[in-house]
Amino acid sequence: MIDKKYILFLLLQAFALMVLAQKSLVSKGDYHFSRLEYKDAAMVYEEALLEKEDFIVYLKLAHCYIKLNQPAKTELWYKKALKSKPLKSEDKFNLAIALTKNGKYDEAVYWFDIYHQERPDDSRALNYLKSLNNLNSFYVNARQFKINNLTINTPQADFSPTYYENGIIFVSGRKQSIWQENLHLWDQTPFLDLYYWEFGSQEVDNFSKILNTNVHEGPGTFYQNEEYLLFTRNNYFKGKAKEGKDGIVKLNIYQVQRQPGKWGKIKKMPFNHDDYSVGHPTVDPVTGTLYFVSDMPGGFGGTDLYYANRLENGNWSQPVNLGPKVNSEGNEMFPFIHQGKVLYFASDGLGGLGGLDIFEAHFDTKQQALWVKNLGSPLNSSGDDFGLILNEDKSSGYFTSDRSGGKGHDDIYAVQLLKKHVKIVGIVIDKYSRERLPDTRLKVMEGNIENNYLLTNREGYFEFTVEPEKLYRLVFKKLEYLTTKDSISTVDVKPGQVIKLEVPMEKSDFIVNAKTIKKNNHLPINESIRVTLLNKTSGHTDLLSSDPDGEIELSLKPNSEYLLKAEKENYFTMTERFSTRGLDKPKTFEFEFPMQEIVLDKPIKIENIYYDYDKWFIRQDALPELDKIFQLLLDNPALKIQLSSHTDARGRSDYNLELSQKRAESVVNYLVSRGIGADRLIAKGYGESALLNYCGGFVECDEADHQINRRTEFMVIGKIPRKKS
Repeated sequence: MIDKKYILFLLLQAFALMVLAQKSLVSKGDYHFSRLEYKDAAMVYEEALLEKEDFIVYLKLAHCYIKLNQPAKTELWYKKALKSKPLKSEDKFNLAIALTKNGKYDEAVYWFDIYHQERPDDSRALNYLKSLNNLNSFYVNARQFKINNLTINTPQADFSPTYYENGIIFVSGRKQSIWQENLHLWDQTPFLDLYYWEFGSQEVDNFSKILNTNVHEGPGTFYQNEEYLLFTRNNYFKGKAKEGKDGIVKLNIYQVQRQPGKWGKIKKMPFNHDDYSVGHPTVDPVTGTLYFVSDMPGGFGGTDLYYANRLENGNWSQPVNLGPKVNSEGNEMFPFIHQGKVLYFASDGLGGLGGLDIFEAHFDTKQQALWVKNLGSPLNSSGDDFGLILNEDKSSGYFTSDRSGGKGHDDIYAVQLLKKHVKIVGIVIDKYSRERLPDTRLKVMEGNIENNYLLTNREGYFEFTVEPEKLYRLVFKKLEYLTTKDSISTVDVKPGQVIKLEVPMEKSDFIVNAKTIKKNNHLPINESIRVTLLNKTSGHTDLLSSDPDGEIELSLKPNSEYLLKAEKENYFTMTERFSTRGLDKPKTFEFEFPMQEIVLDKPIKIENIYYDYDKWFIRQDALPELDKIFQLLLDNPALKIQLSSHTDARGRSDYNLELSQKRAESVVNYLVSRGIGADRLIAKGYGESALLNYCGGFVECDEADHQINRRTEFMVIGKIPRKKS
C-alpha cells in the first residue's frame, strides 16, 4: 500500500536503475533503499535472508514495509528481529504503530508504554496510550453514520475528494492504459493525477490533460465560486523538475484561474520552496484564509498545518503554524475547513485507533486552537483515515480510508448522518449583572466521553444537537469565571424538538482549577480524590472531592498563601504551593496532578540526572529533579525508598558497579542534607547489571542508546511504622 505521508510529501524519482550484479544482495538492497525504491529493496533483502538470517536485515525489511505502509509485514519482520536482540527505542515505537494499525491494541499498549518510559518527551506514545486505554469513547457515535465504498474506486489509490460543480475531483493512481510505463519507483505504482466524478455517473474523467503531468498531482481546493483552483504537485514548473539540496523533488502548491472553456496559466504560490514541501490546500469560503500542510523548518513534527490570510491586494500573508494543540511530533495533513468554523484534518501523532485518524479543531477569533477532537468510529479505523469533506449542513460527505474490506490501496467512502436530533439552544450570562458572555467554552459530555465542543458567539448564544433518549453533562468555562456545570436529559424528548437554556456564571478574580489524572496514561481518575485547599494566611481549610472529570475548582482570597494537596490511598500524595499576594489582575491557577499508584519494588526513573564522566558528585543541573524527589518524600512521610544508580556497559564491570554505588550514595546524601531521615533511604548501585536494551558486551550502539542505560531510579520498598503513643 502507498504511504500517503511519503508519496505526497517527497519525491520525483527520475533515474534509471544501475546494474549491481557484482555487489552483495544486502548492498544492492541498501542501494535501492537509499534511492527510496522500497519495493525493490524489500525484494532484495528477502532474497538475502534466504542465504543468511541477519538482525540488521530484519530491521531494514521492517523499515521498507513502514515506507510501503504494509503494517502486517512491518510487524512480521520486527518480531523476527526481536528473537535475536532487543529493539532500539524508535523501532519499539514503530512496532507499536504497526500493531495499532493491525488492530492488536493490547500488544500496542505494551510497546507504547515501554517507549514512553524511554522517551517521555515524545507525546505521540502518550497520546496513543490515552486512546487505547479508553477505546469505548471512539465508538459512542458509531451508529449515527452510514458509510459506503464508492463504485469508482480501483485497486490503485483513490483519495482526497473535494467538491467541484456537480461532483468531486479526487486524486488517483489508476492506470490510464494497459501500456502505461510511467511508474513511481517507490512502489512501482502509477504517478498520481486529478480526476472528476459527477454524482450519479458510472464514469470517471481525467480532470485536465493540461494540469495532469508525468509527475504527482495531489489534493486541491477551489475558491471564489470555483474560479480559482489550488492544487498540489511535485516541484515541476514549465516542464522542468527542480530538486532540493538533498536531491529530492519536493511538493509545491500551484494556482490556476478558470478561463472560458479551459484553465489558464499556472502560477506558483509565494511560500513554495525547493528544500521543503507545501501541499494539501483548503480555503475558507467565509474569510478567504488558506490552510495547508508543510514540513518547513520550525514545525513541531514531520508535517504541520499552517494558515495564510488573503490580503486586500490579492497576495498572501506569511504562513503561520497552527500551534501545538493541532500539530504533534507526528504528521498532520489533509485539512478541510468547513464554513469558516471547524477545521477537519488527519493526524498520526495525536492518538486514535491507528494510522492517520480524522480530527476536528475549533478556533477562537485569533486562530488559537480551543479544542481538538478525534471523530471516532466509523470515520476512523485501525487503518489510515483522512481527507474528510462535508456538505453545508454536515449531513453527508466523503472521506478516504485504506481500512480492510476496501477495493484497493486507498478508497473513497461516502458518509451519511442517519439519526435525527434534539436541538439545544441557549445563552450564557453573568450571574449578577445578567450581561451576556461571548467566547465562553462549552464542552458536551455523554457520561465521561467528550461529545462536542462549542464557543458562544458575540451575543453569548450557543446551539448544538444531541441524540434523543440520553443524558448529557455540560461544562462551561470562561476566564475570570468559575466553571459552571449542568446536565440535560433528552429522555421522552422527540427528535426535532428544541430545548432552551439560560446559563448563569459567577465571576471571581482569583480561581484555582486542579485536575487529577493517572500518570501512566493521563486519563482522568474516575474514583474520587480527596483534595485539601489550605489558606496558610487565614488558616481556613476547604476539604472536597474531585468530580467525575477528576477536577476541582474554588474561588480564592486576595493576598493569601495557599497549599493544595491531592490524596488517595495507595497513591503518592501530591502538593502545589501558590500565592495571590501582590496580584492586581484576575488570575486562574491551573494545576494537573499526575497521580501515580504506589507499587512496592517497582523502579521509577528520575529524569535528567547526569554526572560528569567518571564522577559521582551531584551537578547543579540535577538539583531540580532531586528537589522533586525531596518534595515527594515530604508529601509522603511514611514511605521508605531505595535510590539506585545504573551505568552503561562501557568500561570494566567491577569499576561500573563501584561508580554506580557512589552515585547512588551521593543522591542519598543530598536528600539527607535537605532534612530527609536517613532511615528512609537506601543507596544501591547496580553498575551495568540491569541494562534496558541490547547495548552490552561488544555491541556497537549510538550515544542515545547508551544514555538509556545510564539512569537513576527510586522505588518504594516499604513504610516507616507509626510510633505508638
